Amino acid sequence: MRVEIYGCSLPTDCVMIGSRVLGKWGSTYHGGDVYYKSYVKTIDDRYDEVDLEIEDDGHNNDRFKTLSKTHVVLDVPNKHLNLPPGTKVLAPSNKKYYTGTLKRKSGSYYRVIFDDKSKAWILKKDIRVLKPTQFCEG
Repeated sequence: MRVEIYGCSLPTDCVMIGSRVLGKWGSTYHGGDVYYKSYVKTIDDRYDEVDLEIEDDGHNNDRFKTLSKTHVVLDVPNKHLNLPPGTKVLAPSNKKYYTGTLKRKSGSYYRVIFDDKSKAWILKKDIRVLKPTQFCEG
């Protein structure tokens, strides 16, 4: 599947330069990982690394980061009607995404237990499934 962005057609099932992703920026002191919406600037297949630029204009410090490909998740809205309990996800809070696990569903919301043990009801469309990311072939 492809999506049109700024006049360019980009695939939505793999990461390439220009893709919108969630990049692991760090970890919380309570446990769990913190991801930010970012764009892929370069991909270095020799070292399995990706250079990212954070999307948030208000994030002045640490705006660029080089990450392992394993710390990048394609930013694609959840299209599944029913994700099973126990699914590992990224869920938003204050322009950041945090790692967690789905507990149950109620209407358009999922109950997420974050890795730091906090809990929240999150809209289905805002949840990203935490799974290995596929990179497009050059």
